[in-house]
Amino acid sequence: GGVGPSLEQLALNGCRGVTGEDLQALCALCPRLEVLRCRGLDAWDHHLAAMAPRTGGLKLLDLTWCTKVTDRGIEHVVAANPGLEELQLEAIYNVTDHLLVLLERYAARLRRLNLRMCHCLSADALVQYASSARALTDIFLSGLMGVVETSELVRRLRAHRPELHLHW
Repeated sequence: GGVGPSLEQLALNGCRGVTGEDLQALCALCPRLEVLRCRGLDAWDHHLAAMAPRTGGLKLLDLTWCTKVTDRGIEHVVAANPGLEELQLEAIYNVTDHLLVLLERYAARLRRLNLRMCHCLSADALVQYASSARALTDIFLSGLMGVVETSELVRRLRAHRPELHLHW
């Protein structure tokens, strides 16, 4: 609840005209944010880098359809928010296997991860990450690869982490 400095949740999903610079300013004005939903904003890596030091208590970050963001921008935010529990990255086409290394390094508490339509991730990197990310309970994987490859990925993930909820 709250406003301004006491605001804990902010949803900017689909807000036309809200820029990456606006996002930076909002994070500076709302240092207690725990939930930040930015679905579809025109944000770039440098915006995430600039806003990251102004966050620190994020538990949920939704960057779905922020298609100009890459591993580099996400690294700043996850490094600044060690308590992150949910990360929504659907349709961020430029993330690579390096993202999973960063999540393993910085996001030990991550429970829910949405990687739908993140086409540059490999099955091997996903299996390796899921095997080591012990807090992870849910992963969303549809649209990563073809049907046969996805079925094989699901089989491998179930073999390594049978308790992991797979959404595909």
